[in-house]
Amino acid sequence: MRYALTPLVVIALALSGVLSAACNPNGNDGPDPEAWKSAVATANAAGLPVYWLGRSFEAGGVEFSTLQAQYPMGIAGVPLQGIEMSYFRQPEFMGRLDLNTYTKADWSQVSERYATHEPGTQRRMVSVAGRTAELISVALGNRPVNGLGVVVDLGEYVAIAETSAVSSGNASATPDHNPLIDEQTFLSVLEQLRPYPQ
Repeated sequence: MRYALTPLVVIALALSGVLSAACNPNGNDGPDPEAWKSAVATANAAGLPVYWLGRSFEAGGVEFSTLQAQYPMGIAGVPLQGIEMSYFRQPEFMGRLDLNTYTKADWSQVSERYATHEPGTQRRMVSVAGRTAELISVALGNRPVNGLGVVVDLGEYVAIAETSAVSSGNASATPDHNPLIDEQTFLSVLEQLRPYPQ
């Protein structure tokens, strides 16, 4: 995640919806829709299971699909052997969900950075796919929920999902282009959390 929230607010805020897409080896414009498989294979070969939401999912009547994966992926400048799967709203890319998997040992090095309490940050325990999880919501300007993050305890591993609004925090109360910024929609999608390639 790249939290900055003091480490946490960046949790979701850094996801402003900017697409740093992988290069398409076929020479076509746009990202290669299969490039993510290489990072997943490398992580698996290193012994790290990858948790994902499938090849694609629907939220708020729009489709999100996997276009990018990065391994290794650290947190807040700390190098860790984690992997990040990124899902983007199709076809406009106006919305993004990042899903990271870490070992519990790696997570213990940075978990305190997630414990910061900034103004406008709310935290509560929830259940995700039958697992204990912490939901973190971040407000910005007049937007009561500008970023969302969930930390899911998977036993030996930890999964972190993050998303954020794509419009300004000073925007009016109109719905954001990213439907995942709604807590119930976000948590509903995360019920699909499972090990790759299931």
